[in-house]
Amino acid sequence: MAFDINRILIADDDERPRQLLAHYLKSWGFTVTECRDGLQAAALLEADNAPSLAVIDWMMPGLEGVEVCRRIRGRDGHHPYTYIILVTGNSDAAAGLDAGADDFINKPYNVDELKARLAVGQRVVKLERRLAEHIALLRDALDQVAQLPETGSAVCVCPDCRRVRDDQASWQEIEPFLKEHTGMHSVSETCPDCQEKHRQVAREANPLRQTPLSVGVEGS
Repeated sequence: MAFDINRILIADDDERPRQLLAHYLKSWGFTVTECRDGLQAAALLEADNAPSLAVIDWMMPGLEGVEVCRRIRGRDGHHPYTYIILVTGNSDAAAGLDAGADDFINKPYNVDELKARLAVGQRVVKLERRLAEHIALLRDALDQVAQLPETGSAVCVCPDCRRVRDDQASWQEIEPFLKEHTGMHSVSETCPDCQEKHRQVAREANPLRQTPLSVGVEGS
């Protein structure tokens, strides 16, 4: 499933506040998934198409919210990031943050505060996804660099035809060799020294070009 910043999970075993929260979220443009215990929440957040945001109650059957956070953050770093807001009630907010929650909010919800915190979460998730894309591009670039010939290694070039010998001892034109090993291509341009040499050869081949042509009028 494509990345969607508006997909959110609500995990709360108390049906009435869960449905009320879902109503508000849908009115704000979110696509809401609901569950009623910690095991379901963990399974949804561990899926490849996990929501970008989650509001998780602390006290739930199966797994408490703080344990869900700890389980999700304990995975390797190859999964899309989910911003988790833990509903703490009277519980220890610091313990929730230590377990991996990004933010916390108390019951009963302050609607305006929750909306603002979700907006912060969306910004964080966008930055996380952008960072992951840049890291992937960097890894690709490093892989390409690793395939280049080592610095200081010799490249065998024929002095007559200017073809290059590759690692398999076969000879090829320099243009495809450059593309294969560096991603570069060659551009033909005559250097100033060679230009002067060409002009000297032309002068030697045609001495008349060196003699100024005199045009005169004979007197009567």
